[in-house]
Amino acid sequence: MTLAVGNMRYAVVVAFVVTMGFGLYFAHHLKTGDTSPGMALLYPDHPYNVANATANHYFVGNSPLVIIAEGKKPGAIKDANTLNQLDLFQRHMEQGEGAGGSVTATTMLKTIFRVFHEGDPKWEMLPTRNDHVGQLFFMLTAGTRRGELDRFFSPDYTNATITVFYKNYDHETIKGAIERAKEYIATNTRPEDSVRYRLAGGLFGILAAQIEEVDWSYQVNVPLIFVVVFILSFVTYWSVLGALIVMLPSIVAQPLSEAVMYLMGIDFNINSLPVAAIGIGIGIDYGYYVLSRIVEEYEVTRDFDEANRRALTTTGEAVMFTGVTITASMVLWLFHPLKFEAQMAFLLMMLMVFHAIGALVFIPAMVSLLRPRFATGRADQRSRARIAVEA
Repeated sequence: MTLAVGNMRYAVVVAFVVTMGFGLYFAHHLKTGDTSPGMALLYPDHPYNVANATANHYFVGNSPLVIIAEGKKPGAIKDANTLNQLDLFQRHMEQGEGAGGSVTATTMLKTIFRVFHEGDPKWEMLPTRNDHVGQLFFMLTAGTRRGELDRFFSPDYTNATITVFYKNYDHETIKGAIERAKEYIATNTRPEDSVRYRLAGGLFGILAAQIEEVDWSYQVNVPLIFVVVFILSFVTYWSVLGALIVMLPSIVAQPLSEAVMYLMGIDFNINSLPVAAIGIGIGIDYGYYVLSRIVEEYEVTRDFDEANRRALTTTGEAVMFTGVTITASMVLWLFHPLKFEAQMAFLLMMLMVFHAIGALVFIPAMVSLLRPRFATGRADQRSRARIAVEA
């Protein structure tokens, strides 16, 4: 109760600003995507993560990015100039951060060309004549089954792939790889080229699309949720100030939840997006309970400090009891063997705690400090109605 009277109200305002600043600062550093392969769902010592780390240590990487070279005419990739373009693109992508290796049709063609020259390493190159290219393709396909080379080029030699392998697929690696590919395409391709490049396939392509969609969804859905909550709160109290006051816990809890995700290393991806976004709807109830009870008690006491005291000793206790009960019921979830389940339980617990504390601390202090007219007006209206009935 002491937090909602006297100078303590200003201390609460300062605490609100500091908390918001803390949340916004660390929330700004939260990146969409997984921090590392498998870590978003499983603990580091899980056999999958151990095997994945071993494979990445000894091999080029098991997270592929596939770039499609789409031919503009049949047999486009049997052209020597086109193959050299693929080779340059491949080498450009190999030099990017996190890339462990790559493979295209040119990788195998250069090896065959080297064999034709007694295995001399300096002949591991692409020929400059189209008839030599055709001969290499014939030698390559003659010893394979039908469809075995489809992942490198199409049977009609129209389309081909550039596959780059990465050891990790965190946000920075994925964004860097896609941006590197786009930069090369924009700088080194011409309208008269035989192929056009399409981005992107493989695991990196899927994750890059997820990152774009999650970023877009979060940037759209969170403001939309706040707008809907504000409109419903305004309709409830018919006051802009009342709607803002009741939303204070959610306003501060949202960036704090993002800060928790960043500081605790919780991956922000397509799986955790719903939990991070619905926190507003989960905890806004506490604000309604507290503010509505303060308004009701003010009709009786006509004193905001006394109304706050009564609200906190009645509804406030109920809010605390509910918050503690829900939070305690999630504690055992923290020991779930699946890392994702345990982290989501922790995030939900934090959301409930932030909303409960915000409702019990920020709302009474702001009501006492601002003395909203919707509360005083409602009390005056009820008082006149009682007088009229008694008369």
